[in-house]
Amino acid sequence: MVNLTVREFSKAIIDFVNQSPLPIEIKRLCINDIAAQLQVAADERIRDEILERDNHTSDNIPTALEQEAEHEHSEGSPEDTMEEQDSTGNK
Repeated sequence: MVNLTVREFSKAIIDFVNQSPLPIEIKRLCINDIAAQLQVAADERIRDEILERDNHTSDNIPTALEQEAEHEHSEGSPEDTMEEQDSTGNK
């Protein structure tokens, strides 16, 4: 149904432009200007969606510092490991 809606929308615009008594070059310039404005609006919307996605995922993903701190905490310090070993390298 989306494809039909897009096709009907496009046809309505073409029909409207064709009914205008303005010269074809003026029509073309106007359509190009509208397309440029729509491109800017689309780019801004995509940028907003990317920022929203990145903010959402960054809330759920620990930072590199948090990951490093967690890794060090779970392993213990190397000095603790050395103190627990005897001269043969066994704990």
